[in-house]
Amino acid sequence: SSTVPLIIFNANQSHYRDFGSLVAFSIRSGYDDLLAARNNEFQKFTFSQGLLEFIKLAPPLKRVFGVFSLDKQVEVVLKKKKGENISNNPIIMIQEINGRKVSFVPTEGWWRWRLYDYSINQSHDSFDELFSKLSQYLVLEDTKDLFRVSYKRQYDESSDIIINAELYNESYELINDKEIELIISDINGVEYVFQFSKSEEKYLVNAGQMDVGSYNFMAKVEGTSLNSQGSFDIRKIQLEQLSLVANHNLLKKIASISGGKVFYQDNIKLLLKELNNSASNKNIIHVKEKQQNLINISWILLVLLLIISLEWFMRKYHGLI
Repeated sequence: SSTVPLIIFNANQSHYRDFGSLVAFSIRSGYDDLLAARNNEFQKFTFSQGLLEFIKLAPPLKRVFGVFSLDKQVEVVLKKKKGENISNNPIIMIQEINGRKVSFVPTEGWWRWRLYDYSINQSHDSFDELFSKLSQYLVLEDTKDLFRVSYKRQYDESSDIIINAELYNESYELINDKEIELIISDINGVEYVFQFSKSEEKYLVNAGQMDVGSYNFMAKVEGTSLNSQGSFDIRKIQLEQLSLVANHNLLKKIASISGGKVFYQDNIKLLLKELNNSASNKNIIHVKEKQQNLINISWILLVLLLIISLEWFMRKYHGLI
């Protein structure tokens, strides 16, 4: 009645029936030796190159001979290989049954794989990788986002629009084996289409510089239903806000070139002393001299005219004229 994930080794028809699996197995006579190969359609977790090489060379496993009938909900991790032919005969398979993840391993002899791994690599890393990743997938919750897009909410008009993305498989391992399309649209509905480039295990797109305004975008993982939507703004650059921190070296250089000095808030007294003792701190009186002829001074002419008139009157009065 639990939902605890399970790995069932030496699984048989009674296990499939008891757990309500859609696997059916018809037993024939004898035992079958099975070489293994990865199912290339299985994408729940990744296989390292070392693990793939190990699987190719690993010794055969054993199982009762018979024929499997699998429902499409059953996913095969490893298949039987005979020569260059890979059949649908499962060696490891996974199914989700009533909310529980179950892995059926209907083969035995895995101890041979573990010993063989140590004999060629002096470690159990490849063998452990296979079952560690299988276990990790089974116990992982399905609530985590498999597709994440990271970007800035605001870009400056002179900045490139750079958007990053991460894609995970169902074991929550980073992968980049799928194509991702990015569609950016402006407020007028004009669309700009980009393709994410693969950068190590992640994705990146550089959309370059765009006009000031608001934009919406959608990123879609091709071949899946995974997508991510968002929006960002491109703002006009305010030159006075490019640098809000004083550049003291620049200020000192300007002061030196202009013959000045730099004073800080904690030495205001030195600034006052410098201003008081400065040669520029003196009262300056400006004198301007202007020369002109007396004849050009109207009030002097008027006085002279009055004197001459008075003299003429006196002479006339005393009969001297």
